[in-house]
Amino acid sequence: MRPFIRDLIAQLFLCCIALIIVRGPILHGDIFLPLDLLPHQPPWSYSYERTTIATPFPSDLITEYYPRRLLASQMLRNGELPLWNPHVMSGMPLLADGYSATLYPLSVLFVLMPVGAAFGWYALIHLLLAGLGAYWLARTVRIGRWAAGLAGAAYMWSGFALSWLVFPEFSAVLAWQPWAWLLVVQYEKIAATNNYQAQRPTMGQVQTLLGIAIVFALCILCHAQLALYIGIGTSLF
Repeated sequence: MRPFIRDLIAQLFLCCIALIIVRGPILHGDIFLPLDLLPHQPPWSYSYERTTIATPFPSDLITEYYPRRLLASQMLRNGELPLWNPHVMSGMPLLADGYSATLYPLSVLFVLMPVGAAFGWYALIHLLLAGLGAYWLARTVRIGRWAAGLAGAAYMWSGFALSWLVFPEFSAVLAWQPWAWLLVVQYEKIAATNNYQAQRPTMGQVQTLLGIAIVFALCILCHAQLALYIGIGTSLF
């Protein structure tokens, strides 16, 4: 079997893993948010009805993330730049808010799709990016295909990834981390090929440095604090 086919099969395996994790929102149209928390929030919490909480996530997802992304999406659809959120007390920045991540390219899903449905597809895409990034990082350091596939699956199934998958900025930064490390390894490989004697970076090194800069820019557009953590981790790596 050709190496290309083997890599393709391993990546299809990771696609299946990602789909298993978020099969509800993708296959059944579920909303990838802890909506069972709503009856426990004002004004519904003042009623006599009580419901069981099945997903004990922080309420930020339905009180902060969803409303801000909904507002930003509505403004963009109306041709407005979402600079300001007028609905919180005397107003607050919206475009500069880390929760909305309006300038992050894949946030376009929240404009093209219903916001509730977009949360599930957003999670699927970034979970798949995380798994593929871990796979190709393992392949770049010469780990076998099936072992690399196991590494990608383990990264996707890790406790941190699954615990924070529903939070858009966490899932996005988690997805880009292995790609940053992959580019660092690629940069070192090119330098080692030249025996570390080149007077200036080669074109290949410049391209990998540009790739690292793009990855960090994407992380910053998602969440500056998490981007700092990724930067520290990549520097140590």
